Amino acid sequence: MTSFDINQLDTDLRGIDLRTFVKIPAILELIEEHVNELVVNTLPLEIRNREYSEASSWDVRIVRRSPGMYAVQDQWGQYTKGLVRGREGLPSSRTDRFKNSHRFPLAEAIDIAYKVAAKTTLNGMSASDYILWCEAVDLTEAEAPEGLHLSIRDKYNELKAASQKA
Repeated sequence: MTSFDINQLDTDLRGIDLRTFVKIPAILELIEEHVNELVVNTLPLEIRNREYSEASSWDVRIVRRSPGMYAVQDQWGQYTKGLVRGREGLPSSRTDRFKNSHRFPLAEAIDIAYKVAAKTTLNGMSASDYILWCEAVDLTEAEAPEGLHLSIRDKYNELKAASQKA
């Protein structure tokens, strides 16, 4: 069994919404048999593939914890169905109560992961804010004459204001 990031596939499946798999039992069964981990990230591939990108910080992982049961986690903890984050203790200290609230069948885990990903913020930035930030970096670098550094924050604020008017 291997880790699997659907967004890294070099095929037409790249960037596919994992919720599509829930509707196809045969694919869901293949995933359950052969995959230990799936990654959900709401950022577009062109942002995720940037050299300077911190896009993996928005990763939400669906990780097999036992046959047919998966945890939904990010770098800070695991989530319940109610999207409450908790810390996973050492194996010897995980209670049945914890397992019942933090383990899900694959289809449910995929649904929860997308809900978590949609709410994820880092340093006060949502995924859409980060996309604007990356655009501001690109525009600032393109517009700045040699030796003059425009403020990325000013460009970001300009783009954010324009997107809120639209």
